[in-house]
Amino acid sequence: MKKLLLCLLITQISLAQVSTLPYSIGIGSGTLSNIPLHINKNGELARFQGTTPYISFYDNVLMNGYIQAINNTFELGSKNNYDITFYTGDTQRLKIYGDGSGITAFSRINAGAGINLVGAFRVANNPGFLGDVLMSLGDGTPVWSSISQNPQIGFQASFFAAGGYIVPNATENFLSGFNELFDDGNSFDKTTGIFTAPSAGLYAFDLSFPIPILPSSPDVRGYLRLYLNNTLSQQHNFIIRSSASYANNITAAFRIKLQQNDTVKFSILQATGGSLDIGDNGSLTSRALIGYKIY
Repeated sequence: MKKLLLCLLITQISLAQVSTLPYSIGIGSGTLSNIPLHINKNGELARFQGTTPYISFYDNVLMNGYIQAINNTFELGSKNNYDITFYTGDTQRLKIYGDGSGITAFSRINAGAGINLVGAFRVANNPGFLGDVLMSLGDGTPVWSSISQNPQIGFQASFFAAGGYIVPNATENFLSGFNELFDDGNSFDKTTGIFTAPSAGLYAFDLSFPIPILPSSPDVRGYLRLYLNNTLSQQHNFIIRSSASYANNITAAFRIKLQQNDTVKFSILQATGGSLDIGDNGSLTSRALIGYKIY
């Protein structure tokens, strides 16, 4: 009788194609005994059914992840600050940090339905500033462009001074101590007269001021100079013409390419044989230093 029951049991297991060993279960034909659970079958292989069924994964004693169906949500999660990573072809493509610090995609993301931003958009972990525009650098990493690299970087200042602005004879005088009319970008130091480029690009600087009426004497030469990072870069020559009836108006236009944090300052050198006062009277705009970014 016992032999008959054993034969029937073996027959049922064989027909159901289920094999059990001390450390493995095989379901289907051709299963391998060295795999703890090996199912070889077409179609649905397993079903986990219940109110909130889940499968948990442990690393020794710590739970590091789970798969769970909760109401109408299918959830893939981690525990104990474990990261979740996605691989294809043994290459990491996406990483979700378990500490909540962010998500890193190692491949390009194609957003066919668009991108809806809720928080700040960052480039190289830099959110930029209000009014900045994202600028492409070709194959390089894009950067935030200050005011879109447009001429909203600019200033106007005057070296009009109530006590006069004296330029000694035959002595180079660096222009400083300005009255600032505006400074978009906050890049001009009115005390030192130094402009610091907030970003790389082409800049324009215009100087304009009158020379007071001089006693009759031969025409003399003067110089307006632009210094880049404390080194003479450009020079504008002008002639101070003697006249008893009108003053000279001196203007100079400088155009220069700057890198971010380059500094620019200006000087005047005259050789009239005496000191010149170029800032004791007149309007603020008649003795102006104007600077702005072209692109």
